[in-house]
Amino acid sequence: MHRVDTKDRQKTVLRIIAYAITFIMTIITTALLIYLAQGYRLGSGGKVVRDGLLLVDNRPESASVYINDKLEDSTAPSRFVLPAGDYKLGLKLKGYRDWSKTVRVDASKVREVGYPLLIPNKLNSEHILSIKTPEMISQSGDRKKILTYSQDSGDIQLIDLNAKNSKIKSLDLGPSIVKEEGKLGVLKVIEWALNNKNILLEQTLPSGKTQILSLDVENPTEVINITAIFGEQSPLDVHFVGDNTNQIYGIKDGTLARYDIKAQSLTLVMQNIISYQPYSDDTILFVRNVDDKREIGIYKDHNAYVIESSDHLDVPVNLSYHEYDQHHYFVIANSDDSGAVIYKDPLKKPILKKQLPLVKLKFSNIGKIETSGSGQFIMLQNSNQVSVYDLRDLFNYQNTLPFEILGGSRLGWIDDHRIQAVSTDNSSYIFEYDSANLQLLSVVMPGSKAYFSRDYKTYYSFTQKDNDTTFNMTSLIVED
Repeated sequence: MHRVDTKDRQKTVLRIIAYAITFIMTIITTALLIYLAQGYRLGSGGKVVRDGLLLVDNRPESASVYINDKLEDSTAPSRFVLPAGDYKLGLKLKGYRDWSKTVRVDASKVREVGYPLLIPNKLNSEHILSIKTPEMISQSGDRKKILTYSQDSGDIQLIDLNAKNSKIKSLDLGPSIVKEEGKLGVLKVIEWALNNKNILLEQTLPSGKTQILSLDVENPTEVINITAIFGEQSPLDVHFVGDNTNQIYGIKDGTLARYDIKAQSLTLVMQNIISYQPYSDDTILFVRNVDDKREIGIYKDHNAYVIESSDHLDVPVNLSYHEYDQHHYFVIANSDDSGAVIYKDPLKKPILKKQLPLVKLKFSNIGKIETSGSGQFIMLQNSNQVSVYDLRDLFNYQNTLPFEILGGSRLGWIDDHRIQAVSTDNSSYIFEYDSANLQLLSVVMPGSKAYFSRDYKTYYSFTQKDNDTTFNMTSLIVED
């Protein structure tokens, strides 16, 4: 007769039970990990809550972090796991103005607030240079140079920005530059090239004659008179073609062409053009009138893609095109009361016959459109009214500034999150994309603003007293 070993049976049963318990615990542990990863946890009273992560940092030095007026960390950067909701976030640092705003922490998401710029309580400006009062002031894209021009003296000067030792030099344009009775007339910077040394200038002589110049600030005597080169075919509304300073786009009698300065030739691009804005070497935003219709679109790879068409032939339009988070956005901002429209990836084939907009913004009489450096924010301006659309959170902020903007002054981004404005009393302000943390900097010379250094530890300004104009440096660092 076969005899069953009860000890072996017990071992087998225990082994099965152990495997079952291990399997169940693995499932429970995995579920808990997924549960926690999605921000779930047990709160007070045994209630289930969902958390989000708040990351906080600031410039120029580490500040103390307050959440709902309670000190949570004495040095930023900091990270906080918080239940989803709205929080009053504050930053404090000795010698600096307090910073605060309400931030939303979403469940299972990361909220980064790394952009606060703390401003010293007392801003001390240091006189650097005396300068002849300029009518034209322009800063290079890399923020390392400022070009000035005084019509009375005829001096064109280049300031090399250096926090320790800024230098200024006069640019001699040589005998090739056209003058009338020894005067250059009015000079206006159209744009800096991507290399931050070539500049397109518009020169209006005392007689009213207009010329387009190309100036290399490192070789000013070799200034190129584009108008003289192309004569009757000379273009207006010019822009460099990408990083190629030997080629420009320009319009002549409604015809948009690509002008080769070196070869002294031109290539037709489009006709019936009212206005345009180049985006890259082969991408151009355009407004044109065709068969009593106004067409707005994008020209790319030798093809014109019409995004909008309407009967409003006389309404000026501002256009913008940029990339953010691996998507392209096309903004059409009208100068009447019809607002602005934002298209996402407009060149992709639409599902329907017509490309549908991402969002329509109600904002009238738009005078300017400008995108932040990162591409996340799109700003629209109407005098002292500002509208900013956040492409990450898909939210529109609209506010009216508590002061009037200097006539003709335009708001401008100074970094990825901050905008600068100049009031009618020539006071320079900065504020964030949602109009929070409005900060007064200093009074500046009419027609100028604050010019920030590349690291945002310093800003420069022109001030005027009587007939004396000074160039100043203001540190945003509080010295111990």
